Amino acid sequence: MRPWPEPKPDGREYCPCYESRRLARRVNLFYETNTGLTSAQFSLVGFALARPGLSISEMARLLDVDRTTVTRNLAILERLGLVRQEAAPGDARRRALHATAEGRVAWRAGLAAWRAAQASFKQQIGGQEPFDALIGLLRQTANLLPGDAPKAATGS
Repeated sequence: MRPWPEPKPDGREYCPCYESRRLARRVNLFYETNTGLTSAQFSLVGFALARPGLSISEMARLLDVDRTTVTRNLAILERLGLVRQEAAPGDARRRALHATAEGRVAWRAGLAAWRAAQASFKQQIGGQEPFDALIGLLRQTANLLPGDAPKAATGS
């Protein structure tokens, strides 16, 4: 006997990948509607404020994303005047990230909206206990899986 239900009538099987992407999309939309920045942009500005001078690689590791995702979001934030990059002291090849004064203002304004979204999200899923259980399960699951994507088969 299979430990999960049979495929749905439309042919889809129950799939953690599908369900986690679906959840991530809905949660991101919920939070982004309330902050004015994407969740990735909000996190980048927050880390640039909390840990000025981080490199792109360090930021990518903290956010558990690849460097290209960080670079793409940083370009948008730089155009908006919320972050800046400069050569790191002692290594002109390394780019150090810093939030600007405008970035601090935007992050603080976004933080108030984020806190309101957080409170609303907790209430919608049933309060603090289900919220803590969800966060625990998400962290436990993430920690069980490898951090790097498997390499695609090359056919050779």
